[in-house]
Amino acid sequence: MDDVDVVLSGMGSVSEIRENVEIALNSQKLTEDDHEILREVKRAYRMRKSIPCSECGYCMPCPEGVDIPRNFRLLNDVYRFMSTGGVETEYRKIMDARERASNCSGCGSCMPCPQMIDIPSELRRVHEKLG
Repeated sequence: MDDVDVVLSGMGSVSEIRENVEIALNSQKLTEDDHEILREVKRAYRMRKSIPCSECGYCMPCPEGVDIPRNFRLLNDVYRFMSTGGVETEYRKIMDARERASNCSGCGSCMPCPQMIDIPSELRRVHEKLG
């Protein structure tokens, strides 16, 4: 695809690798209308995502126990669903206290991020919004 530079796909098994290869090999079967719909969905999705985290986990493990990808997913859920309702509940009541963004010491061991996210700064933002 001309407009794709890199494809990152988290895969945990040989069957997932085969499935992803099959999808990539058959991507030419999409029509131009299909591609336009996918581009529009991509634009709409990006408009509702605050942190460009792919949940790759390269920032983990955090020495303080912060679940960085989960915190970023929760903040993105706030923007995606335009509501903090269930997200605040998960952050405050369901998540272990050590895993919350508020536990970040700013040590920087999570850096550098492949998505160029300033992780300590964004974790502060998560805590401001959900804490």
